[in-house]
Amino acid sequence: MSLISIGEPPVPQLHPFLSHSPSPYCSHCPTFKTLGIHVQPDETPVLKRAELKLSLLAKVSIRDSWEPEAPRLLQKIQEMMGVDYDFDVDWKAFIDSTEPDQKGLRQNPAPIVLGYFTYFVDHLTKLVNEGDDPIAVETFNSLISKKKIRLALDPECDSYSGCSIKDGIWEINYRPGVVDQAIFKTSKSTLPLIARRAIRDQWEKRSGEVTKRIRDQLNGFDVKLVADYEAIWAGIVADPNFDEGRVRQISRGFGDYLYDYFYGFSCRLEDRFHKDELMTETFAEACSQREIAFEIVRDLEKEIPEEGRLSINGCLFEHGRFKLVTTGQHFGYNTHDAGDLVASIL
Repeated sequence: MSLISIGEPPVPQLHPFLSHSPSPYCSHCPTFKTLGIHVQPDETPVLKRAELKLSLLAKVSIRDSWEPEAPRLLQKIQEMMGVDYDFDVDWKAFIDSTEPDQKGLRQNPAPIVLGYFTYFVDHLTKLVNEGDDPIAVETFNSLISKKKIRLALDPECDSYSGCSIKDGIWEINYRPGVVDQAIFKTSKSTLPLIARRAIRDQWEKRSGEVTKRIRDQLNGFDVKLVADYEAIWAGIVADPNFDEGRVRQISRGFGDYLYDYFYGFSCRLEDRFHKDELMTETFAEACSQREIAFEIVRDLEKEIPEEGRLSINGCLFEHGRFKLVTTGQHFGYNTHDAGDLVASIL
């Protein structure tokens, strides 16, 4: 008797596959479609060997190693992300991609595939802080609109493993640990998740202290610190000397760089003004909008008057706002001299 009945429902009490739970014949299993199972009303699901073209040993591997664990991983994802996700595995494509001498892998593919998804869930757990980071959760959920995690072999890979986002689906291509890189590569002009988290943790949690320091140096003049994060990021990656490696580095310290620019300006105020009332009052008059902003400009020499321009940084008053500026190429450099020429432009 064949272990798998072709075209006829298997006999449950005699079928060894049915002694395991969850079973590949369960229509509620998250991997139901992945395994190529077809269900007709009031009929027992039939595993179509002709469609899957997998060996019996490969199917046993899927049953024993994949089926019990995949639902647990999906449940963990659901608990962290607040929505249901599905796994998508093309078992035949995975097996067909093996080398001729990898007989063991072709016969027992499930543990390797499970390892990919397990590592992915581990890194996702860190990324979203077990679901306690709402920014990370919201960003990931919005990017993965299809709510599907797919194992996709990429012939152009130059590493063992990695990841990418295609058409709203998260694809495990190489190493699942490069989560932020996949989000970054989706659209380089979009502020990446890691930069958003850096803004929150490195800048927004500390902006109050540097605001207070600047106000103190201006003899109590009430100012607001302004940074258009999206515009700053767009200016950085739009630079013709754009380098992906450096921008990835910038994204990890994005909040610290913003803090350093404003803190650097507070130090320059201390050095240049010494809380002199005439100087602080003149600044207040020029800064009628009570805003000190940081911005990226394309060409420092063309956009910033000479009296407010250093080699890679500059400052100016514009429409009642005081602006600290630099170029995308020089973002993060010489933050200590931000606004150094403030007295020269008053």
